[in-house]
Amino acid sequence: MMSLIQVASLLCVALIVQAFPSRNGWISVMASSTFSHYILAVLYARPKILSLGSDPRYRLPLLIVALIGATAYLSGFPIVIFFGLHHAFNEVYLLDRQCDSRELPGHAKVRTADLFTRLFVYFTIVRHHNHMTWIADELLFAGLAASSLAYVYLLICEQPSITRALRTASFQLIGLAMVAVSFFADIEFLMIVLYHVVFWIFYPLMKISKAGASAITRYLVATFGITAIFLLISPLSALPFSLTAEAFNHQLVVWAFVHITLSLPLSTAHPEWIVRWFRPRLREASQIGTAS
Repeated sequence: MMSLIQVASLLCVALIVQAFPSRNGWISVMASSTFSHYILAVLYARPKILSLGSDPRYRLPLLIVALIGATAYLSGFPIVIFFGLHHAFNEVYLLDRQCDSRELPGHAKVRTADLFTRLFVYFTIVRHHNHMTWIADELLFAGLAASSLAYVYLLICEQPSITRALRTASFQLIGLAMVAVSFFADIEFLMIVLYHVVFWIFYPLMKISKAGASAITRYLVATFGITAIFLLISPLSALPFSLTAEAFNHQLVVWAFVHITLSLPLSTAHPEWIVRWFRPRLREASQIGTAS
């Protein structure tokens, strides 16, 4: 299912980019849908936000996370790198939470190799971005080759079944295919952002669908409704109060730092130590279980 969502997301990105003759057109759609993604992430995480805000045990972790995000933004840390880390962690740990082999010996090594491979896939694809030119292409290719080989070796050791190994590695295979495409087509950083957002439009549908058709309808109406509102003030709009491309993109970057920072305490698509950091009760239960 995850691979189908990935392929569907890639197809949507291709269609959106092709639908607009001007670059500002698809970027406006990307930015508007990203703002929608930011807002819905907060709305759906409202219970967790209230829980974090009301529990004094979370204050220090939240302060540290806020300082990390603020420092990254104020210091001018490249968003292409900040987002890349967020994107890679999301994909690796989101898939890992659904992996039926995560309790097997050696799985942590597979996951680590998976993470490094995804990072190298991402950075290799965006290697022409102006904030990535400090890394030699040869280093990226070498890192991609080394991490991919390590991932394949460790995965085969963990998954003797070729079918299961291929199913587990499907995300990686598609990523490597996109690296190959990047040699013939210009895959921009913002296209990957658009892919990330489209993926996160599709992915929650699996969980929301369990609540019935009305829940799906509310989610889709909210998603596309908020996107439409932002399109009205985007550079694509002819309305007199629409923002310039520079102003719109600036807001996109500002709120990207906020969103990525907030995802650390709110999302489980991160390393276990981060997840446990914001779930003291889970940590305490684990300690009690160990003591007993």
